[in-house]
Order: sequence, then C-alpha cells, then structure tokens
Amino acid sequence: MNEPSNFWSGSSEGCPDNNLEHPPYLPAGVNGGKLFYNTVCMSSLQYAGRHYDVHNLYGFTEAIVTSL
Repeated sequence: MNEPSNFWSGSSEGCPDNNLEHPPYLPAGVNGGKLFYNTVCMSSLQYAGRHYDVHNLYGFTEAIVTSL
C-alpha cells in the first residue's frame, strides 16, 4: 500500500471524536469497524491537506499514469 500506515489505529493518544473519524456510514469491508484502522487519524494534517482527503491520492495518480 502506498499510504501512511502504522501499528496504531490512529495515534497513541487516540483520534478526536468527530465526523471524519466516525462517519454516519462505513464502506463495506472496513477493518476493525473504523476508517483509521492501522493508519493515521483521518483528521491528521499533512502537507496536501487532511489525511481523509489525500488517503488514496498516491494510488489514484499511479492508476492514472499506468492507464495511459
């Protein structure tokens, strides 16, 4: 996988209780019943924005390049 991952689900201090971390619905197949399972909190700030917004951006851009 080409995304930030770790052995904590979120962080050692936990994730904030907001709609990004605990949305009203979850996609099918979500591990552990949470979006931040073995990755950083969805509300974590990165250079390009919040982790929720850029979680699969690298894989998406790789797919664009290889489909040409």
